[in-house]
Amino acid sequence: MEQLFIRLGEQQIDWLMWQPQQREVIASGVLRGPDELSELQEHARNRETLVLVPGHAVLMTEVALPAGSQRLLPTLVPNSLEDELASDLDDLHFAWPAAAKPAGMEQPFAVAVVAHKAMQQWQQWLTEAGIEADFWCLDSYAVPVPLNGWNLLQLGDEVIVRSGAHSGFTVDSALFAELAVGALGAAASVTLHCYGPVAAAEALALQDARFVVEHAEIELPLQVVAESLNVRNGDNAPINLRQQRYKATKKRRTGVGVNWRPAVFAATILLAMAYLSNVIEYVKLGQQQSALQQAIETTYRAAFPDETRIVNVRSQLQQRLDSVGGSVGIDALAMLSALEPGFRAASDIKVELLRFDAGVLRITARASSFNSLEQFRTAAAATGVLVIEQGPVNNQSDGVTGSFVVRMN
Repeated sequence: MEQLFIRLGEQQIDWLMWQPQQREVIASGVLRGPDELSELQEHARNRETLVLVPGHAVLMTEVALPAGSQRLLPTLVPNSLEDELASDLDDLHFAWPAAAKPAGMEQPFAVAVVAHKAMQQWQQWLTEAGIEADFWCLDSYAVPVPLNGWNLLQLGDEVIVRSGAHSGFTVDSALFAELAVGALGAAASVTLHCYGPVAAAEALALQDARFVVEHAEIELPLQVVAESLNVRNGDNAPINLRQQRYKATKKRRTGVGVNWRPAVFAATILLAMAYLSNVIEYVKLGQQQSALQQAIETTYRAAFPDETRIVNVRSQLQQRLDSVGGSVGIDALAMLSALEPGFRAASDIKVELLRFDAGVLRITARASSFNSLEQFRTAAAATGVLVIEQGPVNNQSDGVTGSFVVRMN
């Protein structure tokens, strides 16, 4: 199932759509605050949504309790931290790992502490935007657990640091050096593992030789967020803040049995798109009509092996789509047809992935250069039939790979 990651913030909200099976970034972007969260409502529909909350609003600590006190955690955890907290316990929300089992004073477990006011504010933002998310965690969990030193990721003007399985912080990049020097303590040196560019870390290493910067091998900085938060079991699993009074309520299922029609429809659309992708390739390569017809029929028979006789492929394919999806299938075909000027303008474009969902067509394509991708987008949008948004573009040794989000105008 595709996933949507949202990192909340007052001034900036980062988001990322991820395909976990293919380990692929579908789309990503930045919003200018909570007022624009509603723009992600469509993306959140039919996707698992995970929310990251600002690290500066959450205190990470740990407690050690007597063995056998599992059922009393909601009472024992706050009371055991009372002397360490400046705020009234009634104003604070406490969360801990799902697998926390007190086993004596020598084995403490992690606890996240956050103000009810902050939890309610985040909940209000998401509710007003029409977004439901059962999993909220501290943004430092978006960075892998360091084997040594600190792991860093910069989003906007903030640096996210993970210093341990359940420890980390988020700080303004301008204050990072001061905080890092203060946290060094008796340590002789600290290795800063950066996922993507972190200018504050580079500057600190130049000023203070005790800090060593290393760059992690990763194609896209935001990719590390998705890969880290998909580790939700074991000792390093993120603490879900949606506990106790904020625990997500399970929605009652309506109807009995499994609704297989959406799956059948999705599979049929994918087969139809694969068929049309082959048609586009043959047209671009200038194959003769007979070879093209043979390829179309071969692809159609592979998609629908129960079909005994082929008279008119286009008509028969449309009947198949109508039987499971009706007008949605027509929309997909119409959008692909309207993209023809783009494929003509950029002859080196090769489609690698097509996905149609809720009236939105997502395309991942490979080309020889960034210019080819831009030629494709410009030519396809010039007709005024489609609205095409450019997604992430990755530079590779044999060319570039880019993604597009296509909607009917």
